[in-house]
Amino acid sequence: MKIQMLFIVTLCAFSVVNPAGVARADSPELFLNYCQNLGKEAIAGSRQVIPGQDGWLFLTGEITHLGKKRFWGPDAISTGASSKPEQRDPLPGILNFADQLRNAGIHLILVPVPPKAAIYAEKLMTDVKNTGVSDRMDPYHEAFYALLKDKGVDVLDLTPIFLKEKNLKKEPLYCRTDTHWSGTGCELAAQVVSERILSRGILEVIKPNNMTANRKPVEIVGDLTRLLNPAHSGKETLSLRFITGMQNNKPSQVPPDSGSPVLILADSHGLIFHVGADMHAAGAGFFDQLSYELGQPVDLIAVRGSGATPARINLMRRAQKDPDYLKQKKIIVWCFSSREFTESDGWRIVPMPM
Repeated sequence: MKIQMLFIVTLCAFSVVNPAGVARADSPELFLNYCQNLGKEAIAGSRQVIPGQDGWLFLTGEITHLGKKRFWGPDAISTGASSKPEQRDPLPGILNFADQLRNAGIHLILVPVPPKAAIYAEKLMTDVKNTGVSDRMDPYHEAFYALLKDKGVDVLDLTPIFLKEKNLKKEPLYCRTDTHWSGTGCELAAQVVSERILSRGILEVIKPNNMTANRKPVEIVGDLTRLLNPAHSGKETLSLRFITGMQNNKPSQVPPDSGSPVLILADSHGLIFHVGADMHAAGAGFFDQLSYELGQPVDLIAVRGSGATPARINLMRRAQKDPDYLKQKKIIVWCFSSREFTESDGWRIVPMPM
């Protein structure tokens, strides 16, 4: 009841009128204002999960991030969650990392995972039209990515791709009850990342591919379900594409190749469906899908925490341990949840031992 009343108040307070004089309930600004108020109410009530429509669940941190709107430059001081004000702006850390890699002859592809609510806004705010190709609901991400591109960073913006494809896919691109993309979203991301890698002319698809792909349904209990109600046993069924290779003439899960010229540097979006246990499955994650699309195993460094600084620190430590490690890399795919732009513990400058 409280959320419904908040929704009514928000609509009244932030109605947006188009040139024809008709109030638009699917305006990005109205949606972001709605997220802002919804996030504040959830935080005030110490709720980590916000229930949406049709059984969809959303992480409060993601909704809060969307509601903060512009999050870089001077605005980072008030939007960043880091306890250190100098580490709240994501722009310097990203540009520094890209520059370090560029100077070492390594190309960075930045792949922020769009917020689930930005793709399935109609599952959070009932008056948003489910067109699938409507105006994007994250204009500040779009502006930030344009700035990064102007400064020479290769950003793969998945939002327009996901919006275009969401109504064409049989399965949702995100888990309804988990913070991560679904198997379908994971596959789509791997396909477009593969295309971007191959466009660099550094790598060629290996044919024939000695990996096999088999699809099967998997039941999961999403992390948002567990956060909402630890005793809840509700399950969600996903269609996952499992990738299998050969080791010692026996089918087996494909292991990362530390000598690959391609490295995935990721948060838990690099672990979901790949490592099993609380990540729901093994052999069907982003690493597995990208390896399959390229016809060869890539390398992987993924963390359960933030993909902002901790992932880069893990890369730094790997390179310190093996001085030749980064010399083998030609492309690094940096993939993390876009909510990290404001909700991470900070965006440190992390020097790489090149």
